[in-house]
Amino acid sequence: MGTNVEVLQRYLQSIDQHDEDGVRRAFAESAQVRAPGVALNDVGEIASWIGVFWRAFPDLRHEILGSVEADGTAAAEVRFTGTHTGPLASPDGDIPATGKPFDFTYTHFTRFSDGVIAEDHVHFDQLTFLTQLGLAG
Repeated sequence: MGTNVEVLQRYLQSIDQHDEDGVRRAFAESAQVRAPGVALNDVGEIASWIGVFWRAFPDLRHEILGSVEADGTAAAEVRFTGTHTGPLASPDGDIPATGKPFDFTYTHFTRFSDGVIAEDHVHFDQLTFLTQLGLAG
C-alpha cells in the first residue's frame, strides 16, 4: 500500500502516463476533488476532469517538490509542466491550443481512507497559469 504521499505520487504518475485506470484506482468511489472553479463528487467526474488536461496538455508532467503527512492526510507542493497543444475545455467552449509551455507550482491537501484518496483540495494560481498560456496578461 505504501505511505499516503506514495499513493499521491502514483496518482500523479498515472496522470502523466495517461492511465485512466490508475487514476481511478487512486480514489475512493465517492471521492471529492476541489480546485479553482471545480467541485467533483465521484471518481467518474474526477477521471473526466483529468481527461480535459490530457486533451489540452498531452505532454504534462508532475514532480513532487516537497511533502508532509500526518493523521491520514498529506500536503504536497508539486511542479506542473507541459505545453498547450490541444483544445482546452472551458465553460464558454473550447480554447484553441496556444502552443505555449507552462511551468508552475501548486499544492495538494489530500485526505486518505483505506489506502486511497478520499478528498483532494488542489490550489493553484489561475492567473499565472493563464498568463503562461498567453490567455491573460
